[in-house]
Amino acid sequence: MLLALVGAVAVSLGISLIAGSVLLRGGLLTALLYFGSSAALVLGIRALPRTVQDLMTLIDAPQGVPARKLLVYGAGAKALLFLRRLSLMERDPNQDIQVIGIVDDDRNLRGRYIYGYRVIGTAIELPEIAVKQQVDELIIACDLPKARLQEILEIGKQLKIVVSSWRIEQRILVPDSLAPKDLAHRAVGGRG
Repeated sequence: MLLALVGAVAVSLGISLIAGSVLLRGGLLTALLYFGSSAALVLGIRALPRTVQDLMTLIDAPQGVPARKLLVYGAGAKALLFLRRLSLMERDPNQDIQVIGIVDDDRNLRGRYIYGYRVIGTAIELPEIAVKQQVDELIIACDLPKARLQEILEIGKQLKIVVSSWRIEQRILVPDSLAPKDLAHRAVGGRG
């Protein structure tokens, strides 16, 4: 990180000296150019490892093998964790998974990228997207009300798509005989 910062400062200092001596004699514009280029270089260097990792995942993808097409429902924290976990699984040559994109109830997220995957529509558009993209599986990576979950299960049944839910859970791992009966309730309810 220190090396990146030193490199960014050196490059931006060189840019500002050239710009200051040739084009600009004003101090404010030179300072803006200096700090702007420094910030851009530092942020670019911080993003570089992640970008290289994403590109390597694309390059290492198995060729000619029909991938199982996944659509992720949800674009929140759980979806981010799921996609992060999935990106680690994609390095496994035995996995033949292709994430088509993400759908979410929030229309403002359309077109944005979540962990490298694009939000391609809303939940209302789910049937259309699933047919158009030939989705094999829908993974729910968010909390949904039971009524909405039933609607999605019905859509999956009609379109012959496997619907699954990804959860993060914490369980107490002690034998039942050693744990008091109310221990699990206290751990979940937070009261003791």
